[in-house]
Formats: sequence, structure tokens, C-alpha cells
Amino acid sequence: MPSFLEELSDKLLHVLEYGLLGILSYRAFRYGAGAWGAKYALLLAIGFSAFYGLTDEVHQAFVPERDADVYDVLADVLGACLVTWGWHMLAQDWDRKKLELF
Repeated sequence: MPSFLEELSDKLLHVLEYGLLGILSYRAFRYGAGAWGAKYALLLAIGFSAFYGLTDEVHQAFVPERDADVYDVLADVLGACLVTWGWHMLAQDWDRKKLELF
């Protein structure tokens, strides 16, 4: 791990990583998964990101010199929820402003 990242908390990195995964998933569901996917994009993105975080920790339990940590999963879910929800709120605001221009 790069030295500048060692100063950050491991849990903060999990929050940021899974927040970014949540944003990317949200965009994929909202713009590429049809009407149903767009309607439920926020829930699908959070659910997908949380599930991926859980499976990643289970995988780490079987990797030598790595260990699974329930607090990592909690940080993953927290990041996915907070950051994705924030992005969702910004996207709704941007959509409203686009409509006001026309």
C-alpha cells in the first residue's frame, strides 16, 4: 500500500471504494437497465455494492495471509449507502435544473 494511504484508516478506504462502486452501479442501472432498472437504480446499486462487499470478505477468508472482517463489510455497506444516496440526490437535482432550462 502506498505510504500516503497508510495514514488513512482502512475503514475510510472501504467507504470510499464501495461508495465509488455504488455510484458506478447506480449509473449503470439508471441509464442502462431499462425502465425498471432506472426506477429502482438506487436500491439496486446499494444492494449490489453491499453484496459484492460481503462476497469479497468471504473470499478473503480463504486467501492465505488475509482475513475476513465484519467491520469491513459494515464500512462497505455504509460507503455504498451514503455515497450512492448522495449521488442520487445530486442526479435528481441536476435533472430538475435541466427541466427548468426548457
